[in-house]
Amino acid sequence: MRLYWKYIDLVIQSLCILIALVAVGIESNPHDRDWPLAILFIQVILGPWQLMGSLVSVFRKTKSRKLKSIHLLASLLYLAVLIPLLQADFVNKHTRLLLLTIPAWILAIGYYSITWHGILKRSERGKGFLPHLGF
Repeated sequence: MRLYWKYIDLVIQSLCILIALVAVGIESNPHDRDWPLAILFIQVILGPWQLMGSLVSVFRKTKSRKLKSIHLLASLLYLAVLIPLLQADFVNKHTRLLLLTIPAWILAIGYYSITWHGILKRSERGKGFLPHLGF
């Protein structure tokens, strides 16, 4: 059952990223200022999903826990820096939008690549003589 959760995680992340790309493609009119809302909405779903996935991987001690623990620490550091900056008066609207989107998507793509690597990586058993037999 553990293997199926990897695929479910990958499918949900892929759908969120695909929806975000479609939203940017559809709403990328430079005169329309509402397109960041679609991206931020996807981030509200994708961010907690990936954060929860990192937590589960670290506590269950999965194979990719080292990379996911780095992602978890980077995510928590990002949130610790982001919250005071968003409440500060000296940060303008465009800077806030950049702080909300760019680092969050860097973390999201990083976690997505960790998930892909964990699924596509060859098993240790599959190396050597007659790998399908497990020798």
